[in-house]
Amino acid sequence: WDTEDLKIMDEEGTTDGFVRCFLESDSAKDTDTHFRNSDGKCSWNYRLLFPVTYPVKNKTYKLTIQAYDLDLFKSNDLCGETTIDLTAMFEDASLAKRGMSLTKEYYDEYLKPKKFMKDLTFVDNEPRQFWVDLKTKEKGQVVSGGRLKLGIDIIPRHDAELNPVGGGQSEPNVNPYLPKPFG
Repeated sequence: WDTEDLKIMDEEGTTDGFVRCFLESDSAKDTDTHFRNSDGKCSWNYRLLFPVTYPVKNKTYKLTIQAYDLDLFKSNDLCGETTIDLTAMFEDASLAKRGMSLTKEYYDEYLKPKKFMKDLTFVDNEPRQFWVDLKTKEKGQVVSGGRLKLGIDIIPRHDAELNPVGGGQSEPNVNPYLPKPFG
């Protein structure tokens, strides 16, 4: 997880950035906080795990991603947000009976042409990492809240139990190994 141009929200010209994600409103998970950021570039190297039941009739699987500025004495400030519909990925993982990674090839050849997803910008030489634009409202207008780099994998429960990974940077810190971020 990295950001570019994350909105500076505090009067002293900083943002204490963290990311909150949820597939359902009651399953929100947060990264740790990148304190005192002054250039819009936060880094987390953080893994958020969501146990999900699939399929559930008439349900969509939308991942909401929100970047916030942490405030200790008032409510947190929303820097920006986006939503990614993962329903097609869940369907494909179920049909293939294996995990799915949101890769550049999968996105370009299947998800984007069929309009299941749009507006992802993949990182050169990193086919499993991509940028999303975060949006927010100011004075009734939609404006940029910055960009967030992430990766998404859907792993069937059986495979996840055979090859567990830790949430955040907890052990087992593998697949991939997540070093502590800088800053």
